Amino acid sequence: MDTNEVMNEVIAEEAVEQIARMDQDQRDLFIYSLVSKWPELASQLNMAVELYARIKDKENNDVN
Repeated sequence: MDTNEVMNEVIAEEAVEQIARMDQDQRDLFIYSLVSKWPELASQLNMAVELYARIKDKENNDVN
């Protein structure tokens, strides 16, 4: 793994942690802001989250 890959992973992990630490009001504001400013990105993220969640569910069900 090169330096850029490591930095990208660190940045992604930190973004996930920041969102996870938000309370409901903060998450609502984050979502509103994201959809208002970057609607296409919000849609792409929504579809990707749903896809990866389904893949993860399938993997978990295949193990059990």
